[in-house]
Amino acid sequence: MAILMSSVCFASLSSYAYGPPEYKEGILLSDDEDNLQQPNIAVAVPCVLTIKKKILFPSPKTIGVFRCVSKRSHPGLSINDYMRFPPISRFFFCLVEFTSTDVSIRVFRVNYKSYIYSLEPIEFDLFPKSPNSEENLNKDGLVKSFSNQSHKSLLEEIKACNAQLFCQMEKVYAASRDPH
Repeated sequence: MAILMSSVCFASLSSYAYGPPEYKEGILLSDDEDNLQQPNIAVAVPCVLTIKKKILFPSPKTIGVFRCVSKRSHPGLSINDYMRFPPISRFFFCLVEFTSTDVSIRVFRVNYKSYIYSLEPIEFDLFPKSPNSEENLNKDGLVKSFSNQSHKSLLEEIKACNAQLFCQMEKVYAASRDPH
């Protein structure tokens, strides 16, 4: 089962990767405390995850933690990642890896039992608005899955806007080079 992540959260995590150190870790919040059918990550809030070796997990809407790290040569997690995990039975961990030109975001479902963490990589889908809004729900009350066709039409709109901006930029550049 995939988890939903708001597009605002996705953009925030991508920008936190290049931010100051205090933005490199924090908590993931859901907009719904009891949504077990379709969990969602609405917001990523940067904060220090440990204070004097006590792990913070402040609210019932907190459903996970995130860390931003430089891209690693090995695909696994480091001991520092595990040290940020709270000792609760189930939560999500979001690992944001970055280079100077690229950001990758991976989400894991973490289960904690008998002092052992087990990680399961899971997919995430982006949603543009709150998943509880009426227009994002199907007739059964579940979140609609967005088709490839809608993604393609959005991509075409973005390409058209980029082309218009490029033309405008060329006009401004030409006007600035014109001596008259």
